[in-house]
This record gives sequence, structure tokens and C-alpha cells, in this order.
Amino acid sequence: MKVKASKLVGGLLTAIALVGYLTVADELHHIGEFFAVTGILLSGIALLIAGFYPGVVQFLALPWVATGIGVGMFAGLLIDQEVAGVCFGLALGLILAYLFRHRVPKSRKVVA
Repeated sequence: MKVKASKLVGGLLTAIALVGYLTVADELHHIGEFFAVTGILLSGIALLIAGFYPGVVQFLALPWVATGIGVGMFAGLLIDQEVAGVCFGLALGLILAYLFRHRVPKSRKVVA
């Protein structure tokens, strides 16, 4: 994902999550609503960090974290367990982010 697109989508997801906290997840009667909005917020923050700090991809490819959370949220929706879906998606996203990071080869020091 390009840096500009990452910033735009991350900012949009973060704004949607903040609105979600004020409207949908404000009563805390259903913990699934709170976790769903938190998953959206975490996805947005991951994309914002990826957009503002492109060098972090050496350690984690953060757009994969957002993708994993989205997949987990969809799975949680299907099985009616949003909490498990967000937790599973976050774990999946972190694993994928680690696997698909951009590795920079270490330069070899030549001793003459």
C-alpha cells in the first residue's frame, strides 16, 4: 500500500472508530460492539503508523495487521463471537506482518 493511501485509509478508519465509540459502543451492553470498534481503531492506527513511518516495514509490514484484523472481524461476525474474531485477527495479522516484512540484508564488514 502506498504511503498516501495508507495515511488516508488509516485516518478514515480511526475517525470511523471514534464515531463508533460515541454512537454504537457507548453503552457497553454488548462487549462484541466494543471489540468491533476497537478492531477498527487498531486497524486505522496500524495503517497510520505505516504511512507516517515507512521505515517500520523492516520490522513489521503493518498493513497486514489491519488485514488480519479485518479477516478476524468477519470470521467473528460469521460465528457470532466478535471478541474471539478480533483477537484471532490481531494474532493472524501480527504473524503475517512479521512474515511479510521487508528484510534488509546486513552489510558485511570487510577487515583488511
